Amino acid sequence: MGAFLGLAAAGTGLKAFGQYQAGRQQQAMADYNARLLDQRAVATEQAMRVETEMGHEQARRLKAQQRAAYSASGAEITSGTPLLVMAEQSAIMERDILQQRRNRMIEAQQLRSEAAMTQYGGQMQKRAGTLGAFSTILGGAGKIGLASMGGGGAGASGGKIAGDTSTYGMFNPQMNTIASYR
Repeated sequence: MGAFLGLAAAGTGLKAFGQYQAGRQQQAMADYNARLLDQRAVATEQAMRVETEMGHEQARRLKAQQRAAYSASGAEITSGTPLLVMAEQSAIMERDILQQRRNRMIEAQQLRSEAAMTQYGGQMQKRAGTLGAFSTILGGAGKIGLASMGGGGAGASGGKIAGDTSTYGMFNPQMNTIASYR
């Protein structure tokens, strides 16, 4: 009987270790995924800066083209309709640049939020693995202790009930009871 108790203890230990390791691996995967999301957020911010600079450069070129076209036609560009058209076009381009920046900033923030939630999920998986390991150890210790006292698994396995040499018990899972038989 001692060999069986040793095997039961070893099995409990291996199962607990497996649960603990699985939790650690889940956290490691979550940490990796969170780092990838953070890297995407940084890349998004870098793209935002490049796009903003390109937008401003494009706006400068368009303003220069407008001034040249108005000047070539002989129109006065310091007042009147040409000035209003150039000012309106400049405002539209700046609004578009700012909207594009805003969209990229929102995208980067969403990626960072997703990274934080992924990391938190990994921490919870690790905690669940650790608690599962402790639960397995405690449950296994309880079963081993009952078995070593001669009462292990009596109801659940249909064996003898401890202390009663004439009655056998059978567990009924639907009724959650132990029925006695002679």
